Amino acid sequence: QTLTGFTNPSTGVYQKTFTAGKQNFINLEFDGVMQRFARTPNAGVTPYYYESGSRPTTTTSIFTDNQLPAIPGRDSAEVAIRKAHWVWERGKVTSISGNSVTYGLTGNNVNGSAGTFHLFYGTGMGYFWQNIPSALDQTGEFYFQKYTKALSVYSSDDIANHTVRASSLDRLIDLKGNSYIKIENLYFEGANISAIYSVNGSNVWIEGTTIRNSGAMGIQFSNVNNATIVANDIDWSLSTGIQANGNNVAVFANTVDHTFLYEGMGDYGSDGSCLRGIVCRGDGNTVINNTVLNSGYSGINVQGSNLLVYKNYVFDPCLVQSDNAAIYTYVGNELTYGPPS
Repeated sequence: QTLTGFTNPSTGVYQKTFTAGKQNFINLEFDGVMQRFARTPNAGVTPYYYESGSRPTTTTSIFTDNQLPAIPGRDSAEVAIRKAHWVWERGKVTSISGNSVTYGLTGNNVNGSAGTFHLFYGTGMGYFWQNIPSALDQTGEFYFQKYTKALSVYSSDDIANHTVRASSLDRLIDLKGNSYIKIENLYFEGANISAIYSVNGSNVWIEGTTIRNSGAMGIQFSNVNNATIVANDIDWSLSTGIQANGNNVAVFANTVDHTFLYEGMGDYGSDGSCLRGIVCRGDGNTVINNTVLNSGYSGINVQGSNLLVYKNYVFDPCLVQSDNAAIYTYVGNELTYGPPS
C-alpha cells in the first residue's frame, strides 16, 4: 500500500506508524525500487570482520569481533554475517557481552519458524548490522520496529516528492492446498513473502503472470504435484524467483531476473530452497527454455530423479554467494540436460 502522512522529527528521517506492517516486515519500495534495511557499514563499503565464531546451538549462534563497534541501537538490531563463501546468515541480536555477539534466527524463515544455523566454516569474514535506526543515512533505506509498528524511512529531500509503498500482505494469493487451479495473465507486486503460494495441492497451472518486487519468493510451491509454471515474468525477488517443489512439475519458458541481490534481506531458511533463481525439487520434473538473469546464488537448482533440464539460459549467477553454479544439483539420479538455447 502507498504510505503518506510521514512526520520529520530529524533531518532526513521520516516516520509514521505502519499498523499493517507484518511482524517480519521486509518489503518497502521507494519510487518503485525495493530497498534495504538501514545498515552499517552501508552497502558497497567494506564490512566489519569477526575473528571467531562458536559452534551454534539450536537457538543461538555467537561470533566475536575484537574491535566490536559501539553502534547505538546494536542490542536490538539484526546482523547479517558471512560464515563461508557460500553462506550468508541473518539473525536477530539477543545479547552482547564484551566483544561477543549472540543472535537467534526466530522469524527469518518464510514460514515464520526459526530455521537452523550454519556452522562457522571460516573466520575473518564480513558482517554488518541492519534494521538499526542510527544507520539511516541513504535515501530509501528503512527501519521497522515490529512490536510498535514504527517505520522510519530516510530521504535526502522531502519524502512527499516520492512514492513510498510497503507490504501489508504476506501472500497475495494463497491457494491453501486447493487443486485444479489455473492462474493466468495477472499482475502481482509487493508481496511481503510470496506473490503466489501453494502447499500440498496438485494440478496447479500458472501462466503468463507478471510478478514484481517480492519480499521472499515470486512463486512458492511446496509439495505441489503435477504443476505447470509457464511463460511467467518474475523480477526482483529477495530470495527466490520460482520455488517449485513437488513431483511431475513442469517449469518452462519463464524469465526470472534480479534474485537474492540484497544480502541480509529476504528468507534465510536453511532448507536450501532460497537464494536461487529457480528451485525445482522432486521426481519426474522438467525445467526447459527458461531465462534466468542476475542471481545472488545459483541460477537453477534441481534435485530428484528422472529430471530433464534443457535449453535454459543463465547469465550472471553467484553475484552474492559463491561455490555454486549456473545450474546446480547434488541429490538424485537420471538427470538429462542440454545446451542453452
